[in-house]
Amino acid sequence: MMPNLPSGTTHPPSSVPSSSPSSTTTGPTAARLIDFNVTGFEAPGTHTATVIFLHGLGGEGENLIPAVEGLRLRLSPELASGVKFLLPNAPPMKVTGNGGFTMQSWFDVYNFDIENREEDAVGLAGAADWLNAFVDREVEEFGIPPERVVVGGLSQGGAVVCRALVGSERRLGGAFMLCSYVPLRRRVLEMKTPFASQIPLFWGHGIMDAQVAFPLALRSAKQLALDLDMTFLRTSHPLTPESLQEDFKRQSEGTGESSNSSGAGKATLRFCYYGDLGHWFSEEEISDLAVWMNGILGNGRYKEVGGVGEAEGEEEGEAGMDVDDG
Repeated sequence: MMPNLPSGTTHPPSSVPSSSPSSTTTGPTAARLIDFNVTGFEAPGTHTATVIFLHGLGGEGENLIPAVEGLRLRLSPELASGVKFLLPNAPPMKVTGNGGFTMQSWFDVYNFDIENREEDAVGLAGAADWLNAFVDREVEEFGIPPERVVVGGLSQGGAVVCRALVGSERRLGGAFMLCSYVPLRRRVLEMKTPFASQIPLFWGHGIMDAQVAFPLALRSAKQLALDLDMTFLRTSHPLTPESLQEDFKRQSEGTGESSNSSGAGKATLRFCYYGDLGHWFSEEEISDLAVWMNGILGNGRYKEVGGVGEAEGEEEGEAGMDVDDG
């Protein structure tokens, strides 16, 4: 069974068998309804890792199928055969900022001024707890170690992932946020756990994003890395496997100071940005995410698809396109 939903949600009980298909495509690699209200892709081979990907406000898991299909094409064959992708649907709830109309949402949104608004701290905590229960299910029912679970989200889904990362009670394999933001960003220091600095984070953002302004995203990402004692690297497309090796070497050897209790080195927050991208994902971003995912879950290999693959020209730190964080 699925984990219990956050308090106040309104999902009806399951009425669809887990074997029911959720799309017209068929076969072992097709998207299907894995359990009630959770679309996903089962691992084609032996299940060795799980990726949980949360959609944005008003969306649904099926919106993310193109992104997952792009990832699966670009993962190394060994990794792709063992990864299960889960795309849950948020519960329907009344959203204050949308005039009180009901829509799928991970927590309440009081208004759409992301930088200055009051936030639903209780709802965010409940959504993060629900995501953690989802991870528990993968660990307890399927035997997947937490270090082989990656959680990610788009927009509001990314905010849930960020809240779960900050308060994590274990070291997950990684987390990713696409066109998202840091919720409760002024409270990160009081909410963080020692494990938060040990989880690699990929943040992809478009300079043309009109909903989460790029300067705010960049400032927030830098501050999040500082608050969590992570290494911050701003990277222009494309990301390469070679660059990630230094990230993992730094973390495994424990180089540099770190605030986490285990003594492990800092994880890296990779902030990748795209000049012509708005509030969504792109082929270039998914290619970078696949490189990152291969690095944290696989052997770092990257499968070239459609002429997009390993490339030179990565610029780290504060180099890259001339962007301003305000």
